[in-house]
Amino acid sequence: MERYVGREFFAAELFRRGYSAVENGGQVIIFCNAEPLRIAVRPRNS
Repeated sequence: MERYVGREFFAAELFRRGYSAVENGGQVIIFCNAEPLRIAVRPRNS
């Protein structure tokens, strides 16, 4: 995404569409709806 359109344009387009995205380990997951995000499972602190 950064290579093709840049992070700022990407973020602006997500915002324009009402979408959300999360990033972990260099991978970006886009949620193509306007529903709120909820963390279902979180690892325990060791």
